[in-house]
Amino acid sequence: MMKHREKEAIAVMVALEGNGVTAQSTIITNEFEDIKQTIALETSKKVINRQLMPNFRIALGVGCQAMQQLTGINVICYYLPVVLNKSVGLSGEMSRLLSGVNATSYLLATFIGLYFIERWGRRRLMMVGAAGQFLSWMIIAILLGTGQMMTAAKTPDANGGSLMERRLAKASVVFFFIFNIFFGAGWQGVSWLYPTEINTTQKRILGMGLGVGTNWLINFGVVFATPKGIESLGYKFYVIWTVLNLLFVPIIYFFYPETSSRSLEVIDQMFEAHPTMLVYKHRAMTCREPSAADIESLQSLESQDRLQQNELISRPVMEQAVHEQPVNEQAANNPAINHQAVDGPGMEMEDLTPKSSDRNDPGEGSSTGPTPPRNLRGPNRATTSSLESTPSALTSAPSIGQVMSTASGF
Repeated sequence: MMKHREKEAIAVMVALEGNGVTAQSTIITNEFEDIKQTIALETSKKVINRQLMPNFRIALGVGCQAMQQLTGINVICYYLPVVLNKSVGLSGEMSRLLSGVNATSYLLATFIGLYFIERWGRRRLMMVGAAGQFLSWMIIAILLGTGQMMTAAKTPDANGGSLMERRLAKASVVFFFIFNIFFGAGWQGVSWLYPTEINTTQKRILGMGLGVGTNWLINFGVVFATPKGIESLGYKFYVIWTVLNLLFVPIIYFFYPETSSRSLEVIDQMFEAHPTMLVYKHRAMTCREPSAADIESLQSLESQDRLQQNELISRPVMEQAVHEQPVNEQAANNPAINHQAVDGPGMEMEDLTPKSSDRNDPGEGSSTGPTPPRNLRGPNRATTSSLESTPSALTSAPSIGQVMSTASGF
């Protein structure tokens, strides 16, 4: 619609709705007007005064993509065979087998996310996912760290470690699986959906581009650093991901608004009603479904937005009327015209043919020429007031050619 391809936009909206909806359906016309209104406001100078916070919303989308990579998911996706071999002590064959099983559980966990993403909302799903990932990394770090410290205090056996260390390390394998389940159900899908919902119409492409670029840049950094981290830090390497996942929970709670059960236009109105970064203070920005009072407040803002839109649309018409005012004043000072109308395209002219009833009585000493046309009628008629006749007008009425020339000037 920003490219003025409105017919194609309506066709897409009808296809998305389905269920026998047509272009004339109420739901389509209402959504079309809402989108059109939002674009009109965002592309106008009035948008400067609307507290839509576009830059903060870009930062939220970029942050969501960054946090997805900083959960440590690619430590497991790329290097789980290495992790199981070097950190846990499993054989190469068993490490590869468990990595395949883990990837399968990761795939199946994404279907859990499909079920809960609308029932729980984006915020809760991300917070629950981050909390589960934090617990998984913490237990992995504790088990591997405890085993390594116990081995350091004793003499290693023939396999290079104590029996207790190997048992603790193998117990940690379960939590690599649990981590992938929490990530697949929570962060795998939401981190790609959230930036498209949170950004304004004008900044959506920019915000999504920055988010995806950030995702792959951090992905490269994590993959590049993981082998060195495992070799140099041992179990302490997993403490890094433990701390990061713990930090994500309050970050989402304090700064990330809920976007489920809200249209893109409602999200704009939500930020306009509460222009703040600390969204946790406002229930309308954090609850999965807005309350009746929240909806009423947003509808009030929508009414104000419509008034602004009408003002923006009517302003050029008013300016045009002011521009044409001197022309109308000039016509008013012309005594040759008795009654006229200013018409739009497609004007029609009536009574241009002289009639006997339109001629003055010759006995009264008046001219026998035709009177001016009584009406110039068109689809948008705006007639001016009648002008008083002058002696010159009574003695010499204009010809049809003069009337046509005068009318064409308007």
